[in-house]
Amino acid sequence: MEELIRVLHKNKKSYIIFCEHKFVMDLLYDRIKKELRNTIIGYKAGSTERCTGLSAIPEGELIDSLIQIYKTVTF
Repeated sequence: MEELIRVLHKNKKSYIIFCEHKFVMDLLYDRIKKELRNTIIGYKAGSTERCTGLSAIPEGELIDSLIQIYKTVTF
């Protein structure tokens, strides 16, 4: 967890993180949200979606919304 947070702080890039267990995703989401404020964080596990850093996203449209944002951002 510490190494992941360090990498996310150091590299201002987009990442997709896959986890096998929902409780691990909950821990990562909460920790990243706490450590990297002003960051867009999206979480999808089955039908559960969580997001921070964006205005309201209609239920079920998280992934499509993140894809649209990614396409419009210039790096």
